[in-house]
Order: sequence, then C-alpha cells, then structure tokens
Amino acid sequence: MNDDEAMEALRFTEEELAEPITPGGCLVLLTMAASVDRWVTPSMVAAHMWHEILGDTPRGYGMRAGDALAALHEHYATTADQVKPAHLIEIVDGWREQHTQSGADGPMPVGGQLPARSLVSGADLARQAGLAVATPRKAVAQ
Repeated sequence: MNDDEAMEALRFTEEELAEPITPGGCLVLLTMAASVDRWVTPSMVAAHMWHEILGDTPRGYGMRAGDALAALHEHYATTADQVKPAHLIEIVDGWREQHTQSGADGPMPVGGQLPARSLVSGADLARQAGLAVATPRKAVAQ
C-alpha cells in the first residue's frame, strides 16, 4: 500500500464523522496515535476495547468519530503523554461543557468547535457592561 492508499484508508466521510465511532474507527485512531507515539500499538483487540469504552455500546461513551479524531489531535498537540480513552473523554466533556455554557443552540458541532466570535478588547467589554473606561494619555516627551 502506498502513502496515498494509506491516507485514503484513514479518511472518514462527513457522515462517518458525525456517527458514533466504530471498531474500525478506533483502529484508525490507534494507527494515527502510533504515528506520533511509539508506545501505542494498533491491533484489532485494542480497537475493540477502545470501541467498548468510546463507542455506542451498553457501557460506552457514544463518542462521535469526528470528536474522537479532534480530541486525539488536541491531546497530542498539548501533551507528550500516551493517549488513553479517558483522555479523549475528558477533552470531549470539556467541549460539551463549553458548548452548554456558551448558550449555543442545537447539538455541539462535530470536533467540539464552537462558532468563531469576533474578538472584543477588554475596554470594549467594559463599555458593553456600562463601565467607565479611562482614556490613555499621550506619552509625554522628556
């Protein structure tokens, strides 16, 4: 299998990203993790266990494939620790909490991404709250 074929095998459709992760999806997660973490060994046995924990199983989390992939990326972007299913659950729980607290309508977007909002400075926030804002003085030449 060449690199292009391998990348195609690891690609999810938009529909698959929005659905609970499957055992095959867990194998993809483990394969991707192994590319940056020498201690991760992808196997069907490991993928089955990850699916039991993360997937739509009686005791599973029901995590969407897109959320799992984005959480895996966030995990390795922020730590060198070996990934475990609990790490992904913790990340996705954080996104769900942010989504709930933001007051956003509807389900959380796949991958936990909240819609971008315009940036507001501290002074603008104070003005919106009706607080007085000091006007900076010009620098005095010495």
